[in-house]
Amino acid sequence: MASGLPVVVTDWDGYKETVPHGVAGFRVPTYAPQPGLGGDLAFRHAMNEHSYDLYCGHTSMLTAIDIDFAAARFVDLFESPQLRVRLGQAGKALVNERYDWSVIIPQYEELWASLRDMRNSVRDRKPEIWPARLDPFRAFSSYPTKMLSLECFVELPEDDDIFQAARKILDLKMVRYARYVLPRHEDVSIILTHLYDGRRSVASIIDLFPQSRQAHVFRGLLALMKVGIIRKCS
Repeated sequence: MASGLPVVVTDWDGYKETVPHGVAGFRVPTYAPQPGLGGDLAFRHAMNEHSYDLYCGHTSMLTAIDIDFAAARFVDLFESPQLRVRLGQAGKALVNERYDWSVIIPQYEELWASLRDMRNSVRDRKPEIWPARLDPFRAFSSYPTKMLSLECFVELPEDDDIFQAARKILDLKMVRYARYVLPRHEDVSIILTHLYDGRRSVASIIDLFPQSRQAHVFRGLLALMKVGIIRKCS
């Protein structure tokens, strides 16, 4: 933005406040599991069964973006010099207005004072959770655009052989590192078969599996969204 370039970022955490959508660039919608679906990730990390890197990697694998939306926004920028100039100039002006040190330092000082007051107000209160080993989806619950819910609908991308494509994608080393959180191949086949004739609700997919595995499959849908095997639809 400071260089006068339009930006395409995820609609996630600090970007929500930094990049006004459609003004200085575009924010791509993000999706994550609901709080409570990552307790096992925190526990395995706490017990040193999973490293911090793997804890982060599993969390990342279960966080998806709207791939079609991202692609469309890049096409918009590729095809319109006027759009690139307009967004770039707006972003540069925004940086000068909001992020000059004369503006930032007073905000830091205000933040430090606020954190001090919060710390003093809870000094004698015992935490209800282990702050060093959080369920990531509870810790980051305000970050994504939306959490995947049972009421959401998903569908297949336009691919003539999505079954073969899914197997190839899920067998990639860059994906298989997260096999602990990935749906099994047989689970993926059930999901894709269910979606083959059109969009379906997440609830209808989860009902295909025994209750003991529903939470794993539920959050695993995010992994399939992340790598483009399925996509969210309204």
